[in-house]
Amino acid sequence: MVLEPVSFYGEQSVLSSVACAGGRVVLLGAKSGGVHGNPRVSSWVGPLGGPVREVSAPFELFGGPDAVNAGRVRTASGKFLIVGNRVSGASVWSSPDGDRFVLRPAAGVSSWASDAVASGDGWLVVGAATRAGARSPAVWSWDETVGWVTRPVDMPGPGELSWAGPVLLGVSAGFRAWRQVDGRWVAGPAIATGRKAGAAEDPGKDGGALDSEEDGGARYGVAGGTVSGAVVSGRVTALTGSDDRYRLWVSADSGVSWAEAALPPGLSRSAVTAATPAGSGDRLTLFWDAGEGARVYTSDSPFGRFK
Repeated sequence: MVLEPVSFYGEQSVLSSVACAGGRVVLLGAKSGGVHGNPRVSSWVGPLGGPVREVSAPFELFGGPDAVNAGRVRTASGKFLIVGNRVSGASVWSSPDGDRFVLRPAAGVSSWASDAVASGDGWLVVGAATRAGARSPAVWSWDETVGWVTRPVDMPGPGELSWAGPVLLGVSAGFRAWRQVDGRWVAGPAIATGRKAGAAEDPGKDGGALDSEEDGGARYGVAGGTVSGAVVSGRVTALTGSDDRYRLWVSADSGVSWAEAALPPGLSRSAVTAATPAGSGDRLTLFWDAGEGARVYTSDSPFGRFK
């Protein structure tokens, strides 16, 4: 795919999120720069076959004194949404076609947005809110008419939600999934994203499945890190990251139990890497970019070999 940058930072941009609808692809990327070294965010749009051009936009659309981050781009019914944050809190940028985005009013200074998924005529946005000094999972519905509405969600402990799909994924007293039950997002059992230093190697049950609070807490150290997800062959796939490593998890029961799957060798994590999975039918695709050229890995099943 041919990319057509139009700015100095666009030529160096690390692409971190992609959404496709109606034969059109929208990309989101960033490159740190300027006097303060802040991320210079850029959006890109074009046909699936390319070329995909960088969209020239006012600096303060994503940057400026109120900037924090622009995280993921999502799509539904041909419309596109970018999820991110400003000094004023959780924020979204909406577009009817992926070309020109409009920054919408934020949810409030105590809020943080990580991801979104289509819900009815609007979106379900997930992230965190600070309550009594503690950062906890948060869920909102959002649309252009009503704005932000807080939705009920279980909060097993401090943490945040990081991915939205048929279930929600995040970290709250351990990595876990949330399912909607009677209008409330209910937390499932926790597993761990990393081991305690010096802990004995224990693959868990069923070749790596960790399906209880005891497994996720007593024998394993829980690290916040990053969480991203995808759906492949009807299974939820989660990529978690903490310290210098990523781990890949698969659940066939909407996050009640999880099994660990193998990642491509050499897939390291650092402050400058971006990695995310994507699913289509039976195929799992993994994107990884460390700022020196992106890599794309594909597998024919959640537990297949990447190539």
